[in-house]
Amino acid sequence: MGYRTGICERYLGGHLSWNLWGRHVVLYGFNAMHVALNVRMKSGNWFCFHPPMRCFGQWWQWYCYVSPDATPSAATFARGPGIVH
Repeated sequence: MGYRTGICERYLGGHLSWNLWGRHVVLYGFNAMHVALNVRMKSGNWFCFHPPMRCFGQWWQWYCYVSPDATPSAATFARGPGIVH
């Protein structure tokens, strides 16, 4: 049996961006970020959280990290079984 793309993966592929209480917040949908919440902290770093979920036929484990450029490769702090440097 092949994998069938779900409704969320078909229609929620972009991102939403807004300011909450003076913080830049970005919520990524079902795309290369495979669902993520990024929050800009007062220090200028980004706190990034990826929840555990199935996206495009693959199970992604949760992870979170703090990074100056919102990428896991530059993370100064990282936790979770799904973190990849």
